[in-house]
Amino acid sequence: MLKADKVTVTFARSVFGEIRVTTSSWDDAVVILPHQVLEVAIIGKQVGLIRVDKPIAYLDIDETSLLVKMCDA
Repeated sequence: MLKADKVTVTFARSVFGEIRVTTSSWDDAVVILPHQVLEVAIIGKQVGLIRVDKPIAYLDIDETSLLVKMCDA
């Protein structure tokens, strides 16, 4: 978990379906896997970031529309 007064966050999606998150405060990137989310919260006067497991149902999104079909062209 990160708690900071000010933070810059960068998101980069990998070809493997992961999202790499870097911040101005972390030494290394954090990988967000397909079943995880990055939660952002205000904690007092600071910003909090934490990676947690959440099912896609948490976002009320139809998973079937998110699947990418891979085929030989």
